[in-house]
Amino acid sequence: MWNVSDMCDDLHHRDFSSLDMLKLIFPSTYSFLSHQVPYLLGISVIDRLFPPWTVRQCPEIRWEVELPEERRLYLRNPTLILIQLSGILVGIVGALHWFHGSRRRRELVAQTSTWCLSWSWMFSFLWFAAMNASSVLVHSFFEPISPAWRLWLACDVTATGMASTNALLAIAPLPQLQGSLTAVTLLNVLLGTIAANLSLLEWSWREEMLYVLPTIIAALALSLSFLGRVRRSEASRKEIFFFLLMVLTGALPLLLAPLSTPALCSVLGSLVFGLVHLAFLSSVNIYLLMMFWLAAAREGEEEKKRK
Repeated sequence: MWNVSDMCDDLHHRDFSSLDMLKLIFPSTYSFLSHQVPYLLGISVIDRLFPPWTVRQCPEIRWEVELPEERRLYLRNPTLILIQLSGILVGIVGALHWFHGSRRRRELVAQTSTWCLSWSWMFSFLWFAAMNASSVLVHSFFEPISPAWRLWLACDVTATGMASTNALLAIAPLPQLQGSLTAVTLLNVLLGTIAANLSLLEWSWREEMLYVLPTIIAALALSLSFLGRVRRSEASRKEIFFFLLMVLTGALPLLLAPLSTPALCSVLGSLVFGLVHLAFLSSVNIYLLMMFWLAAAREGEEEKKRK
């Protein structure tokens, strides 16, 4: 599927900055920000987000690994791996907890169509774990633009989009789907296959359409659904607390984006922690908080049934 030259070795590697990775992973967004926005607004968003001096001073970190026959491999972004491994752990634990506890909860609630008991949540956690696993290969092990890197980027894009899609499906008014593990599994196989094939094709706005857009739609839909439950006095204080923490955690990278790269580069002098690290840490914390939020929502549903 790939060869050693796909890895970050001493013959094929080059240093990549955060701006370089933006160009590679989101080429359409980069083109829009660097050409259309300055023309329309008269400001350079790229220079504000990634000042030229940060591109020179703070390329990604690479650790050298000695190999036989005087060859070397370079582990890219080693400090990011710890965050990604924690994301894999959160995803797996969340999915296993959901699977083992779901039957008991369904007996208590006796309503398989309840949104907070949907099997789609389990698949959202599984896809989140897959996203972090594939991102380790994308951001650390394979050289950008190599064939293997492109393959694992497609896996990363697919998994991220499917994690968000399942969160959206969980709150959809589809009672026959929510309570059927078989139906949710088949739907995930179908949608995952479609997304994977689309992610392997070359087309404009591919990454944005396959996982940025589903993430935005899912975030908005979850927020609107939650606000509706708050207005109807269906959400407990505990549930409100964890949801607000989720919103704050998700908003921080967006609010700090204009300052994070120059500030962190100035303080740390390298990309030991940068915008990508902040985004991954935020996503891990969101899914960790989501476990507590859903647990609080399930407790509320169980309490209603007992009454």
